[in-house]
Amino acid sequence: MHFMKLMQLINPCVDLFFPPRCVFCNSLLPAGKRGICYACKDRVKFIQEPRCLKCGKAIEYDESEYCLDCASKERDFVRGYPLFSYLPPVSGALSLLKYHGKEEVGQYLGRLLGQHFGPEFQSLHLDAIIPVPVSEKKRKLRGYNQAEIIARACRDAFDSSLPLVCDLLIRKSDTQAQKKLSASEREKNLRKAFTCANEMRSSFAGGRVLLVDDIYTTGATIQACTKALMEVGVEKVYYTSVCAGRGN
Repeated sequence: MHFMKLMQLINPCVDLFFPPRCVFCNSLLPAGKRGICYACKDRVKFIQEPRCLKCGKAIEYDESEYCLDCASKERDFVRGYPLFSYLPPVSGALSLLKYHGKEEVGQYLGRLLGQHFGPEFQSLHLDAIIPVPVSEKKRKLRGYNQAEIIARACRDAFDSSLPLVCDLLIRKSDTQAQKKLSASEREKNLRKAFTCANEMRSSFAGGRVLLVDDIYTTGATIQACTKALMEVGVEKVYYTSVCAGRGN
């Protein structure tokens, strides 16, 4: 029996015993439906113009061109592609992914990233996709790196042949939680938090990579990762994330 026909027979049975739920609010979905309920679909808004020309955050006025963070701080990545502003219900969904083991949320959001930005990512002529690493302590605590789950689903949604590289960029230290710090403290906190694996330092010299993270706030994490990659010869770094805090 053809695989797709087999799945069409199996899925209704699975839905009977394990009803599908909305990845954002956990409400029951109709049999056969996956992803977002109708109520959350109306609440979820993609970032629209005007956007920061560097990091891609939503900004208040067209005349600004750049958010305050990108206008006032060094930013070595070429451009950013965040999908949503960091607001409910997406912010709540990311909390489920990071702290409650809901890996399927990351898979769904990663697919959205790849589907939405796929044509743009294709035009960048990327050599690899790199998830922002977490410390070994956090990986053991959660059992996974949420950025890696998002990155894999994103890659598979637009180019499954593109290398997903999870062992080049390394987080050297378990730094203080970023959400507790001011913008300047975030920069200092992460300045030397990342490095590249010695055995892979020449792997992407002259290449173009896409960093993937769950949330972009001030840009300190992506900037620190970019610095580490450029130090080993990566030519161009872009980033994408599920969410970004609103710019000013």
